[in-house]
Order: sequence, then C-alpha cells, then structure tokens
Amino acid sequence: MFTFNNRGIYIILLIYVDDILITGNNSSHISHLIHNLNSLFSMKDLGSVHYFLGIVAVYNGDHLHLTQHKYIVDLLKKTKLHDSRPYPTPVLSGKKLSVYDGVQLEDLSEYRSIVEALQYLTLTRPNICYAVNQVCQFMHSPTNVHWVAVKTQENPTIFEVYP
Repeated sequence: MFTFNNRGIYIILLIYVDDILITGNNSSHISHLIHNLNSLFSMKDLGSVHYFLGIVAVYNGDHLHLTQHKYIVDLLKKTKLHDSRPYPTPVLSGKKLSVYDGVQLEDLSEYRSIVEALQYLTLTRPNICYAVNQVCQFMHSPTNVHWVAVKTQENPTIFEVYP
C-alpha cells in the first residue's frame, strides 16, 4: 500500500500481485496517476471497484458498503458447514479455551488454514474478532477442543453466514 498526502490531497494505491486499487479525494490527481502508471505499465482501467481480494464493494448512494458474504459462503463450503445456521453470538459466554484442553491434532494444516481465513474475515466482521483471537492463540499446537470451537454446529460457532 502506497499513500500520498500533500496539501489536503490524499491518494491510496493498493497493489496485490496484478491487481491495483486506487482511491483518493481528488479525481484529477487520480487520473494523472493512472495516466503516468499506464505510460510505464500495460494497464486496464476497470472503473469503480466491485470485487477486490474477496471483498465485495456495493455502492449505496454516497456510501460504500464492504462485505465478504461470498468469501464466507466459500469458507463454509470448504469446511462442509454450508448448512449450519447462524448464531447471534460468535462465542459461548464464560467459556475459556486452554492449551491443556483436549488432544493435539495430528494434521495442523486444516486448523491453521481455516483460522487464517477467519482472521481475514475480521476485516468486515469486527464482531468476530474476540472469537477469532481466542482460536488464534492455539495456532502452534491446536487440540480437538480448539477445533470444535472453530467448527462445531451444536455450539455457537464463529461462522456467521448472514451479514
């Protein structure tokens, strides 16, 4: 991410592999930047952002609403939890996870992959930050109890399907 701030003009340039997102508060400066970049690199201007890195941008008048609904649905399908129901709270009240609970998982990769995906989900879902933080604390040595905290359908889960 590159930022420009000069005399009240702000421009943010976000680059990820071959995707570029440019935003700011001065359209003539943004156009000038795009023109300069286009003279150096082969670029295609796709106009206003609608989807970027798993985040859907929906314009509503003068507001921009960001959602990761598709990302959530894809994650639920990946974990075979697409039929689970949403819960009003992402974590059981008064329940604390411990490093001593349960039996260590043999394959850590699926746990880590799902928890990392949940970390990314907190960009647009700050209400799950606490629950995600709880399961992140055991990335080095997760147990079956921690895995249940991530995936179980019988107890409140940190997955919420609906925005």
